Amino acid sequence: MGGLLFFTLTSFAAAADEGGFDFISPSAPKGTLSPDAAARPAEMPAESLPRTIAILPFENATAEPGIAEEIRRAFYNQFSSKPFSDIELSAIDAKLLALDRGAQPGSAEKAIADYRPLCLSLGCDGVITGRVVDYNKIYAGLYSQFSVTAEINLINANTGALVLTRKERVTFREGGLSLSPIGLAIAAMSAALNLRDIQRVRLVSELGYVIAKSIPNPTGVAAISGPRIEGMLSNASESPFGLGKTISVAIQADSNGSAVFDIGNYRRALPMIEKTPGVYVGEYQVQDGDAVRQAPIVATLRGRNGLVSSWYDTSLVNIDSQPPAPPARLSARSQPGKVLLQWDALSQVSDLAGYQVLRSSQPLAGFKPLGVVDTPGFVDTDASDDQYRYYRVIALDHAGNASEPGPIARGRVLNEHGMTLSGRIDAERELGGNVHVTADLLVPAGVTLQLAPGTRMSFAPSVVLTIQGGLVSDSRDEAVEFVAHGGGAWGGIKVEGGNIGLRGFNLSGATTGIHLQRGQGILEAGQIQKCDTGLLVTGTGSASARELKISENRIGARLDASDAELTQNRIANNDIGVELNKFTGVLRDNAIFQNRLNLRAEAGTLLEANYWGSLDPAALRIEGGIVSEALNRPAPEGKTVALRVSPCAGLSDEACQQKSAEAMIEGGRLFRAKNYGRALTQFETSIAARPSADAYYFAAICHQEMREEEPALIRLREGIAAFPADPSLRRALGMLYLQRGDETLAREHLREAVRLSPNDRQAAFVLERLGGTTRGDKSSEKTGTQP
Repeated sequence: MGGLLFFTLTSFAAAADEGGFDFISPSAPKGTLSPDAAARPAEMPAESLPRTIAILPFENATAEPGIAEEIRRAFYNQFSSKPFSDIELSAIDAKLLALDRGAQPGSAEKAIADYRPLCLSLGCDGVITGRVVDYNKIYAGLYSQFSVTAEINLINANTGALVLTRKERVTFREGGLSLSPIGLAIAAMSAALNLRDIQRVRLVSELGYVIAKSIPNPTGVAAISGPRIEGMLSNASESPFGLGKTISVAIQADSNGSAVFDIGNYRRALPMIEKTPGVYVGEYQVQDGDAVRQAPIVATLRGRNGLVSSWYDTSLVNIDSQPPAPPARLSARSQPGKVLLQWDALSQVSDLAGYQVLRSSQPLAGFKPLGVVDTPGFVDTDASDDQYRYYRVIALDHAGNASEPGPIARGRVLNEHGMTLSGRIDAERELGGNVHVTADLLVPAGVTLQLAPGTRMSFAPSVVLTIQGGLVSDSRDEAVEFVAHGGGAWGGIKVEGGNIGLRGFNLSGATTGIHLQRGQGILEAGQIQKCDTGLLVTGTGSASARELKISENRIGARLDASDAELTQNRIANNDIGVELNKFTGVLRDNAIFQNRLNLRAEAGTLLEANYWGSLDPAALRIEGGIVSEALNRPAPEGKTVALRVSPCAGLSDEACQQKSAEAMIEGGRLFRAKNYGRALTQFETSIAARPSADAYYFAAICHQEMREEEPALIRLREGIAAFPADPSLRRALGMLYLQRGDETLAREHLREAVRLSPNDRQAAFVLERLGGTTRGDKSSEKTGTQP
């Protein structure tokens, strides 16, 4: 505060040439009287005026948040100096809550019974209700104008009589930057306090003064008043206050007094210092563990005569010293031209303000702020020297508290232009963008090659990428690609005793897509297609593959003397799906179907439960393996069930076909007779003999007619898995989902039905009503969905 010059201004009034208030008080500068002023009585009979008065919450009829409570507090500050007995606002609010009346104000027409219980409990004989009817604010450069209008009613709680009513308006005009001494004092402590905040406080305080002044004093009662407090300012509008933040309070009042301030009941009697005559200033710095919500700031001044006056701030204060938890699971993805940062959102932090990203060129020190974001992600494009950067993230709340820094992640900006590689990589390296491999490339033991999401590696014919060290990429959101370049098949990826960790990849056009030769690691969420052999695993090595799609290869997966684990993969549309030789690993929960030969193994090989496209042993397309149970649907929805006993056992193919057709005919007859239970048996027999799309369709309809929705869904999904190009099954499944209220899945399957059969008017009509695509939309040309 040293060196601060205080201007001597009277109350809050500005100089006439700079604008000011339109006052209603005769002692104030000239202004305009309200229409009610001339009609006011000078005095009221003593017997008509209550002596102990409760000021109830004011009603807000404007669009300005919080203005009613601010004016109520400003009115209370002025009214408390009059010769009435008043009751503290906090006591009134607590009693209203206890009486379950809420904080809604009353009107002049309320019956006596409305206020008598309240006043009996508070010890009052009168209440004042209020209503803010108008609030306007205009800003134009340095010029500003505020106006506010409020009305109050004084009601005798014992008789229910309306004793008096007042309606007052105050307008404030400001054309310069002058401040009162109190305004200068609080601005010196809090640079963030806006001039318009001060103007609003002045306006509200003046309206409280005008309304209180208009209420006559009861006759025969001597006015005994404490020291005069002319106004109060604080930085409460900056709430919430976090750890280390300072709450500043200033009052302008009679000089040579002793002043303190309270923050609700949380902190009491905090000292205030008289910085200049009549201007008292106090501060409180938030400590660790402080927490309070909606606390009033009340300043108390004791005069030299021992009398005391109090003043309520018009704003409430919130204190929160607890910082949020640090963000977890930070990842830094190196990409061409940028580093992509992602972390877990703090969804449980109600007052989260944002995240501050820190960056350093060292792993353990030197972190500096890089930016603040609202969402759990950040893109750093300002690190173009191809060097690694280290990142941390801090969570911020609205109180200004900052969490401890989260974990450290490393990343760098990759070259946006293509590069050419061959030979040997002798040091740790991260690649991104387009990479063309022109000759065999070796990653030796002790070296790891990391691929950024979206990396595209193209290989010249016969070129092999050999991994004796490590190959790593976590690219679920933006898959890496391994493709042929130059018109011929490339050699593929060969892991010779090394380690591989690929999550999210597409590989095509190789002689052997991925060969794990005593290699270890995991392959996940990838596609391998159009190779001679998609996946080859030889020897032991603790390798696993899951959620792969292996298709359009001569051999999808070949496991030779291997202990690998293959689960939840989709191996379809290959010449041979899986080939086993001396296999000792795990082959379970896969969907191996629609291959010319689903599986070939040594005679007597016991197979675990997979989905084979059928539960008919004659239709499994398995050579050498023994299957006793299988999944009735692809994992993870599929359940393990026993294989069906084939009705074609001992019959020729022609006789089996005839049996299936006879079952369909009999099932149709029973269906038309509405004997759905017996019809279902016939359709099931037809499916077991020779599956057809029609048999699956009518079996599902039988279940639906018998109100068996879940079995109907299962039958339709099985039918789609076996006959994915049949539009009737898609349409029926879409309609059933619609019946169950799942419009998303309904649109998905109806859209596929229209794609498969553009002339399906029923599916197109329903799809259009659901807001999906019709057969004329380009999106109907997409690849089919899965059941």
